[in-house]
Amino acid sequence: MAGDADILVAPDLEAGNILAKQLVFLAGADTAGLVLGARVPMILTSRADDTDARVASSALAHVFAHWRATTPNIP
Repeated sequence: MAGDADILVAPDLEAGNILAKQLVFLAGADTAGLVLGARVPMILTSRADDTDARVASSALAHVFAHWRATTPNIP
């Protein structure tokens, strides 16, 4: 697919980790990690993540939790 993607989805945790590390180290990308499917969003960070990545992950989890709480008919 051509263009600039806003969100990348990986099939599993290992593939997502490989993809994220390649984007960070080879392309200088900013990242945020969030695991969905539980009662609450889980922040996923790496020991190698800098402060910006940790803050971005926390902000993403907060936005998702707010969306889930305010959107009707979301289980």
